[in-house]
Amino acid sequence: MVILAAFIAQGWYSHYVEQKYRSSLASTYTYTCTISTNEELTNVTFIIPVPVTSSGDSQVSEHYSVRRIRGLPAEWTTTLLGSGKGTMIKITTPFLLPSSTKLELEVPVDGPIETRSLLENGILFRPIQNIKPLACPTSSGEVAACYEYASSIFATYDSSPQASVTITTTIIGKNEWYIFSPESNQYSDTVAVTITGAHRRWIPATGELLTGIGSHDAPEIS
Repeated sequence: MVILAAFIAQGWYSHYVEQKYRSSLASTYTYTCTISTNEELTNVTFIIPVPVTSSGDSQVSEHYSVRRIRGLPAEWTTTLLGSGKGTMIKITTPFLLPSSTKLELEVPVDGPIETRSLLENGILFRPIQNIKPLACPTSSGEVAACYEYASSIFATYDSSPQASVTITTTIIGKNEWYIFSPESNQYSDTVAVTITGAHRRWIPATGELLTGIGSHDAPEIS
């Protein structure tokens, strides 16, 4: 009887945990792209990576195709550029005043989002070149793995030699749930560059990929 009771209790516990996980799971992709300049720029064109899967699409690229990106100025023209290596957004505008413009998108999805094995088919800024391990933040968790890689951004505009332009774009895939307490895990991918003076070329940029951040003590669901 004791063994039977323990078996029933274990079955009830497993069922309870899985049901709580399923019912509370919330999975979201959050995308941002911030372009800042300290001086006025004219005749501006930027070509910036967009996060996509290895097949070249994502919720972010879909929203760009219909201009449903929060914070996108009406005077900016946007064109998606795709190739076998990756997808980019081409932004053109006659001028850019000293400011910081933040483009944002938040997309809830049916989860859970894969936050660990991402290189093959995760939603990332592609292509990822010259990838190498990077030390993770101490609070990242036991299974976290972090990397640095080479990327690039195209910029052409007219400005004074003192102009400084910073472009930072990030995608975060996050799962949140509640069983006995709030828990979450996530990954993030960021490409950033700072440019000084007038430019008309591709510029090397640094990518930083943080995977497996947070808790992974959750039941597997299909």
